[in-house]
Amino acid sequence: SSITYGVFDYGSAWSLKDSGATHISNDFIVSFIHAFRMQIFFVVAGFLVLCFFMKESLLKWLKTEYLE
Repeated sequence: SSITYGVFDYGSAWSLKDSGATHISNDFIVSFIHAFRMQIFFVVAGFLVLCFFMKESLLKWLKTEYLE
């Protein structure tokens, strides 16, 4: 939602814009979040997979999913 209130024009990727309430700090917020969001996603996904495999073994999961 910070993109809506930023100064930078994202073109057709984000067409919603509030021209009366823009500020450059919103562009810094978007850049800051964009710098680490995928890394955080992979860390969380890896953690959840680890938790899953600690509960069930990989072989048991493969048998359940693909051999039924």
